[in-house]
Amino acid sequence: MAMNTPTPNIPSDAVAALDRDSKIEAIKIVRMANHIDLKDAKDLIEQYINANPAIKARMDATNAATAKGSMKWVLIIAVIAAVVYYMKQ
Repeated sequence: MAMNTPTPNIPSDAVAALDRDSKIEAIKIVRMANHIDLKDAKDLIEQYINANPAIKARMDATNAATAKGSMKWVLIIAVIAAVVYYMKQ
């Protein structure tokens, strides 16, 4: 006879955090509510996101915008570093 282990659930607070695009907060809430480790909480949130296309699309768009913004800053810093380098010569 196999032992049944309870399936961790996604609390409404975690869903609300995902609605605010706060994946890290959702993972923290799931960890505390279900007393599970970080990897299991992350996997549970990822499964929830993948099962909900609207949330997945919004989070993908947010991630793309963040990456684009980060790339812009990397480019600006590189240009400034190049200018400083050439001015010293």
